[in-house]
Amino acid sequence: MKTTSWLFLASLALPLGCDSGGGDDSGTDDGSSSSGSTSGPSTSGPTTDPGTSTGTSTTDPSTSTTDPSTTTVAESGSESGSDSSSTGEALQEVTLQFAGRINGVDAACDTDFTGVGTAASDAQVRDFRMYVSNIRLVNGDGDEVELELEQDGVWQFENVALLDFEDGTGLCADTGNPDLNSTVVGMVPEGDYTGVRFDVGVPSELNHTDPNITDPPLNVLPMTWNWLAGRKFVRFDLLVDNFPDDNFGWNTHLGSQGCMNGEKPNPMEPPTEDCARPQRPAIALDTFDLETNTIVVDAGTLLGDVDVSGNLAGAPGCMSFFPADPAMQDNDCADVFPNYGMDWQTGDCVDGCADQTFITVE
Repeated sequence: MKTTSWLFLASLALPLGCDSGGGDDSGTDDGSSSSGSTSGPSTSGPTTDPGTSTGTSTTDPSTSTTDPSTTTVAESGSESGSDSSSTGEALQEVTLQFAGRINGVDAACDTDFTGVGTAASDAQVRDFRMYVSNIRLVNGDGDEVELELEQDGVWQFENVALLDFEDGTGLCADTGNPDLNSTVVGMVPEGDYTGVRFDVGVPSELNHTDPNITDPPLNVLPMTWNWLAGRKFVRFDLLVDNFPDDNFGWNTHLGSQGCMNGEKPNPMEPPTEDCARPQRPAIALDTFDLETNTIVVDAGTLLGDVDVSGNLAGAPGCMSFFPADPAMQDNDCADVFPNYGMDWQTGDCVDGCADQTFITVE
């Protein structure tokens, strides 16, 4: 198996986490998770990012005996009363079911999608993954109750989970892996819950850890920029049929930016202060049935107001980097961020990201 050092990747990445110049991220990374494992995301294999360098993780969760990808049915109370919290409350297990789609069609690597973006482009998936964290359920009184995630050693760590809708086949072979995950599993006190809330992304205290030595799923190299910028919270990579032949397609990467650790930021070190643009969309689904509903993540809706057959500035797609140069600020992200519920000029949620459109309930 071909491997190289992730530190070499970080040493050549630019300080603010943009993957090649002022937001110039080809987005392909050409990095892969492991192949052949059926137990979860792995990080071995080439991880080339044009304009930066290559690297692989030395941590491989494929030895884990836990396979959360087999948990596919949303349920509530399957172990009701079988455990108790530190306060003596009876607990119930909850499995949240997610689905990745493009304009309502399941986001499979072997599928041709039509009508993507304002030019109604044809496209195929090259990658489709997303981190979620800080998950809370809402009870009948409107109170938020934290979902204590199962620590499965593969898809979930502390309060973070990785959703993976690509299977490493076809165009997904460059960056993907064969394992899928569409569920988040955890425990809450017994009760009736009518809503769910969470953040898209990785919290700051976990976002900037070294992926070579951290726990899965934070060790997945294709979902990282560098140590300074942290993880790619969202990675939706598309190959668009009518895009020019000399590029890598239209890619959507969301993560924190404006991260600093000195006057001349070092990408191989974590930030020493909060990133200026955290860029973690807050999702509130206030009408949700744990037993019957699915949380739908639709990249077609996210990209509904942008022309994915072309590119305005920098790398093809929206890399979430807000350039200091005013001449470059009117780029493709300006038409994407409102569908995250965020303002492109500030990177902040508007009204709690209430106007986000790409995550809904079915």
